[in-house]
Amino acid sequence: MIKIYKLMVIQFSLIILMLSSCSYDAPDVSMEAPDISMEVSAAYTEALEAYEVFLNGDSYYIADEYRVTIAPHHEGAYTIIDMNGDGIPELVTNVIIVQYRDSDNTMEFSVPASGIFSYQNGEIIEWYNGGSHSFEVLSNHALLYEIDDSTGEIKHEYVELDSYGEISTFVYGVRTPEYVNGEPTGNWEYSIDLVRVSESEWESTFEPYYNLISDDIVWTDYTFSYWLEPIDTSDYSIKGEDNETKEYINQLLQTTENQLVMRGSDYTIIDISKEGELSNSRWYFRLESGGNVMDEGIKRGKRPEITDLGNGIYRLVLTYGFNFIRCQYFDVDNNRCSEEFVIPSAYADYFNNTDGTELFAYFKRVVDGKYAKLIVQNIFDEDFSISIEYDCASAMAPDNKLTFLNENEIFVEYRDTKTYENIQEIVNIREEIEMG
Repeated sequence: MIKIYKLMVIQFSLIILMLSSCSYDAPDVSMEAPDISMEVSAAYTEALEAYEVFLNGDSYYIADEYRVTIAPHHEGAYTIIDMNGDGIPELVTNVIIVQYRDSDNTMEFSVPASGIFSYQNGEIIEWYNGGSHSFEVLSNHALLYEIDDSTGEIKHEYVELDSYGEISTFVYGVRTPEYVNGEPTGNWEYSIDLVRVSESEWESTFEPYYNLISDDIVWTDYTFSYWLEPIDTSDYSIKGEDNETKEYINQLLQTTENQLVMRGSDYTIIDISKEGELSNSRWYFRLESGGNVMDEGIKRGKRPEITDLGNGIYRLVLTYGFNFIRCQYFDVDNNRCSEEFVIPSAYADYFNNTDGTELFAYFKRVVDGKYAKLIVQNIFDEDFSISIEYDCASAMAPDNKLTFLNENEIFVEYRDTKTYENIQEIVNIREEIEMG
């Protein structure tokens, strides 16, 4: 009964969203509505029903060899808009979790992403892949990105899509802080489509786009509370903190509706930072397995992120640095947790075998950067580790690549320091262990 009620509420919300999203004019784009026939009307209703099942994680679409499902994200949101003018609405999503599953529905990997889905020929398809950043849907149905990558530089992208979800118009602008003698002046330098422009040229190009932002487009939160009931934190405890901090944190834990950041079937992450506490944010993390608490306590960092790697393995990223991450792995099926690892955020790969073999491999730059080591580590066995030296200039070189082919073989590609040629080879882990 609860399930039926929830679906009715979702469907009603989708209809209200659709009606409110269509209450504005659409300048600069031809959006002539077709005659509403019985066929279009039926497809309209079918689309809303398909989207509500999709949002609940109960259906998928096919991409390459994967079954792709979606799940909420702590910054997630969605809206319903007819983006291509065919009288059937699209599902527009901002920063959701996209899950890639095999034919047995086992999740291989997941990524945060934005995008637009369409209901066509009785099934959901990915109509537009919006990348990893959020965007505004403008009143002319174009998209507007504003991307702050934390370097001070701000990127602006204006995107118009055709009826097939392909990009028909793209305008790329960048604002960069101006520096004189290494000191910021408080002014900006501007470029459009990689050409330096004046401030007035910038404004004449991008201000009209920002004027198309409409309050009539209503977004609905797609966070974990969309799926789950409020969480009872009465039995949650705080370890390793002073009494004043424990009291403060326990108060926050009683208001989880506002503090809940991420939640899955096995884990909960709650923001317990004090207001304005950005440089050393604190997060309460709890991981459970079969009713038993595997890990519980305070994590510090910008924002922990947890990824379901499949076969009961979770990776918790605690810190992002320049080209590295600090992370920890958990095996909820076998009640195991790893030590914390610091590994490059790129040029790394992970292998999770159903027999309990969990390996990761990465390139590690060595001191002066004249060569690099390939490190292969068993996540849950500290005694299993091999190291192979390569004569490549840096672990961050753009041509360094590695991929697990199976539990025993890794494909490696790197650029040789002396010849500058790309070298490709397959590393046999078992042979390397036998060689010592």
